[in-house]
Amino acid sequence: MIEENEDEKKLIIELAKMLSKLDHSEAEDKENVKCICGNIALKNANYCDKCGRKLQKEKPKVIIKKINIF
Repeated sequence: MIEENEDEKKLIIELAKMLSKLDHSEAEDKENVKCICGNIALKNANYCDKCGRKLQKEKPKVIIKKINIF
């Protein structure tokens, strides 16, 4: 019974480590921008290091509603 508890604790620790790595990798993906040539550049970079093209910036999504006044 003690061995089962220790095995469960080890399994929980391993799963927690895997989750933290996954969260960290997702955070890194959000910080980088992919160029047309396939190179990954930092989010604040203006030009690609590999090909020299200007990187496209993410435009904020704005919802415009038309208001009709009678």
